[in-house]
Amino acid sequence: MALEVPRAVSEDLRTELRDFLRSSVYKSLIDEPRPDAVKTKLKLVEASFDLLCGEGWGLKWFGEPTRKLIWPRDSAR
Repeated sequence: MALEVPRAVSEDLRTELRDFLRSSVYKSLIDEPRPDAVKTKLKLVEASFDLLCGEGWGLKWFGEPTRKLIWPRDSAR
């Protein structure tokens, strides 16, 4: 899998993500799709950052990093 998590975990993650998006400032991404793809992508990146860092989903769903190179810290290597 692209997220490197078991299928059952990815299904739980998908459900929790859908619930989060429906009850947050990002609700418009679901309810009011915009024709402007750039703005939509920017909002998705913003939402991803909020979830992974601000809401603690990075550690919750993926645990501590186990890779040798971590983005963005090692992006120049």
